[in-house]
Amino acid sequence: MTKEGNSLLRYLWTEATLHAVRKDPELKRFYRRKLIQKGMGKARIAVARKLGIRLWIMMRDQIDYEEFCRRGKLRQKGEAHAGMPDFNSGPARQ
Repeated sequence: MTKEGNSLLRYLWTEATLHAVRKDPELKRFYRRKLIQKGMGKARIAVARKLGIRLWIMMRDQIDYEEFCRRGKLRQKGEAHAGMPDFNSGPARQ
């Protein structure tokens, strides 16, 4: 999120981010951590960027938010998911 884009769109994006923070516990933890580290403005932008990446992945994979969260939980557990490449299965580096 740069300042070169549409200022109204950037404003609406950060407002949507605040609503998402209220609904998603993972985003809320991230926002609070960034709030302590960087301050309110930078925390909002960091969460807006994270939300944008999530939305891009959802559009790319044609999935809804519940499926995105389910895949994230599977990834945290280390389980493989259908359609997702396993980047950790390559040759070991020494």
